[in-house]
Amino acid sequence: MHEAAKSADGRTLNLEILDIAELVANAKALVVLPAQTADIDISRVGPMAAGQVTGDRAACTQILVNLLTNAIKFTPAGGSVGLETQPGPNGKLQTVVWDTGVGIPPEEQSKIFQSRYRVQPPAGGHAAPGQGFGLAISRDLARAMGGDLTVASQPGQGSRFILSLPLAEA
Repeated sequence: MHEAAKSADGRTLNLEILDIAELVANAKALVVLPAQTADIDISRVGPMAAGQVTGDRAACTQILVNLLTNAIKFTPAGGSVGLETQPGPNGKLQTVVWDTGVGIPPEEQSKIFQSRYRVQPPAGGHAAPGQGFGLAISRDLARAMGGDLTVASQPGQGSRFILSLPLAEA
């Protein structure tokens, strides 16, 4: 199965059946060094049960790397970042990237998917590096593949970013 889809920025996505465990392993390999440098435990990122989704390989990898990188960036040294998969509604597989980081205030959560938007650091905190494009691009790509990207978070209790992608048809 190979289909094409377009993202909002006009990027052509080649939809195919992908193994989620392989995607996660590839994304994890790209963030091992930043995690070690930041003293963040990523041992709970995979391995996982097999599951297949329909998506664009490069886009899925880009989303997972972005979510893992953000989780590492917003988690204090000594914290943890993990990833798990679970069945979602409407024939979707949910890939959840979670962290023990600073969390996101409720009033910021609807804004973080806007291009160039950056969460304000807590009083006395410093702004994390970045331009504020990653989550906007990631959500656009997820939606172009028939999925979505959402967040659940509380300040001081970390964040959970949920990537939902269509399960591959058997």
